[in-house]
Amino acid sequence: MRVRNPNRFGINFRSVDAQASYDGDRFGYAPLQPLYVGRKSDARFDVTLSGSAAIDDRDVERTYRRETAQGSYEVKVRVYARQGFKVRGFRLNNKSKFTCTLNLPAPNSGNGTASGTPTTVFTRKQPKCDVDY
Repeated sequence: MRVRNPNRFGINFRSVDAQASYDGDRFGYAPLQPLYVGRKSDARFDVTLSGSAAIDDRDVERTYRRETAQGSYEVKVRVYARQGFKVRGFRLNNKSKFTCTLNLPAPNSGNGTASGTPTTVFTRKQPKCDVDY
């Protein structure tokens, strides 16, 4: 994941949590390391979302079968962050929510089972993200 700061002041991300959901049901969670993004710079960090929650819902099953046939899954990743800013001697604190919609390619096996090994996914499409301050 990449965080870009185009501002003239640095941003300190004090606590950061990431959640993944499929068709409205949360299946993954990861607390992330605090980080500082300097002015007019960017930072990259790895996000590993893991969870063992089984989703037992007929609507989710219908969505899963439809998206498997289409060849990609739509997963929403939400990042909750407490931020700190220092602007001209003033310290400001803020809570933000970043919501990104990812289109992940479906596996080619077609057997509908998930792999137990971590997978790195690269997509050519830029994910659509919304920021709520």
